[in-house]
Amino acid sequence: GRIPWIRPRANNRYVTLHDAVAEELAQRVISLNDTDKRRRRSLWERAAGIYAKQADELEGRLAARLPDVDRRLRALDEAKPDGADRAEAAATDSDTANEAELIHEVADLDRRQQELNQLRAAQLFYTLLFDFAAGSQQFVDLMEQARKRHDILFEDLLAFQMQRFLPGGADENTLGDTIGTAIKSFRMWLPRDGRYNYVQVGLEMASYLIDREHLDAALKLLGEIPEPADHRDHYRFRNLQGNACLRTPGRVREAGDCFKQALADADLLPEPDRHRRRADAHKELGYYYRNIGLWENADEAYEMARDAILQTLSPGSPDSDPDRAERASIYSNWAYLKGIGGWYDLGINLVDSAITIRSRLGRRHEHAISCGVKGEVYRYQRQFKAAWAAYSEAEQLFGEASASWLGVIYQEQAICLFQSIQAGVHLLDPPTDPAKEAEMLILKALALCRVFNTRAYPSALNRAGRIFGATDPDRGLRYLLLAADKAQELSDGWFLLASLTEYAELCYRASAEKKDPRYLELIPPVTERWLSPEIAELQFPELRGRWQILQGHLAIEKAIAGDEAMLDTALNNYRNGFPLITHGWVGSYGTSAIPAEFKKFSKFAWRLRPEVRVHWREELYQSWSVRPESATQLLALLEELY
Repeated sequence: GRIPWIRPRANNRYVTLHDAVAEELAQRVISLNDTDKRRRRSLWERAAGIYAKQADELEGRLAARLPDVDRRLRALDEAKPDGADRAEAAATDSDTANEAELIHEVADLDRRQQELNQLRAAQLFYTLLFDFAAGSQQFVDLMEQARKRHDILFEDLLAFQMQRFLPGGADENTLGDTIGTAIKSFRMWLPRDGRYNYVQVGLEMASYLIDREHLDAALKLLGEIPEPADHRDHYRFRNLQGNACLRTPGRVREAGDCFKQALADADLLPEPDRHRRRADAHKELGYYYRNIGLWENADEAYEMARDAILQTLSPGSPDSDPDRAERASIYSNWAYLKGIGGWYDLGINLVDSAITIRSRLGRRHEHAISCGVKGEVYRYQRQFKAAWAAYSEAEQLFGEASASWLGVIYQEQAICLFQSIQAGVHLLDPPTDPAKEAEMLILKALALCRVFNTRAYPSALNRAGRIFGATDPDRGLRYLLLAADKAQELSDGWFLLASLTEYAELCYRASAEKKDPRYLELIPPVTERWLSPEIAELQFPELRGRWQILQGHLAIEKAIAGDEAMLDTALNNYRNGFPLITHGWVGSYGTSAIPAEFKKFSKFAWRLRPEVRVHWREELYQSWSVRPESATQLLALLEELY
């Protein structure tokens, strides 16, 4: 009695009946003796129509306001590149007032958009109750709209509504008699007359669940829906299975099989759809190969993706926006790989093409992602000022609304600052302390990624470990170990191996700098993780090379201290480790680290007995001379042992 029958919703613009009162009215108005269900369906259809009308009217008002706001935002963006100092000097009270008014306008539009989302979600709920097929298709259409405009909150709202209706959702007996009966009927309809809709809804929900890292739920759903008969749907079915397996510990290799099956499905489609799906399948394979460290296979996959999407451009055919957007996606992914591989000019050319396409299409979010990739390629090239400028442009394009991606940009800026300090490059004007700024940025990145971007959380932790580990080894080790744990949870192969490797390297360095052998006692547990089956399926030769070289350092120190049984262990690790980091895929380490690592090795070697050093020199020469990828670099360095 104390709870009001009618109460305002969170936006204070609409009201809702108290749940108990609503159910009481449902039982009285929609009689349980309504055996043909016409009465209740009529009421639900009327409710859906009312919400649809309100949503259409609000959508029309928003559509009328958006062009002007977009125009003013573009004008503001174009004015900013002239430089902050000049902008501040030329700013007037009028400019400030106009910008404040624009910010208020954008905030109000966002509130109205969320209001519209609530109306569409309510419309969806009532449509699902009275027309199963129409409601299912409406869910698919609305999810596609939400994904295109990166409206994560709307996706969550729609998924919540649909999960109530799907098998395995809320128990229909807890939802009230009339609603529960309709949901039970929907669940019975799906695998029978609603098979087509079950597939469509299931694919959308699986995509959503994968994006939210609910991988077990996604794989379970994909195992429950009917296997699609249509080749396009079957392609997407295999693609989603591949993405879910790729992120599931112990199932990474299954992902490759799924993507290859998706490619086979694409071959069965008519042109030009065949080329589009082949392009997407090769792009997914490229990401799979990147994730397990097969860089050359990834490079080939991206090249084939590019060739496939270009096949859609037959003479005289229009260059459709989706095809251009797909080209930009391929170029952006390929550019990142080229940056890792040391092909910096190619990487910049590819990502510049992606930026041009996405800018012309007005894809602000994707444009920002490509700017972030451009920053990474420049950072790998150690062009820190150019990288910083690219990150800044990405940050501006994302804006405050893209919290998940800002977490990525902040961590990239943080590691860029950290590396620029080591290189003696000044990115910030005094009195800003770049080290403190790097620490502040990585802490912001950690906070954002932990909540909004789980996939980027391991990389943020890894970079926090490197940044803080430079001055506080214990804090750095904690971050690196947590990075490895989180990467393992997400099957992020690169950051799993990188974090374990950098953890061991930091232990080794801290032991030497602090003269504290207890740090070396932390390495054996990490070594055990390296021997696990999950890590055995990953490649990443440069990381394995770093690991083996470190093991060589540890073994040779024991040999010098009197344990000569460790000599063969040290030699084998050096023999195999150095060639692995000459493969050309460098990232921010790779071949650039060989001279320093070899100098460290040679200092140890000169502390060995002369006959041992001569034997090692001969063994290394014979081993390295037959490996084309390492002969040129490593044989020249052997001169240090003469």
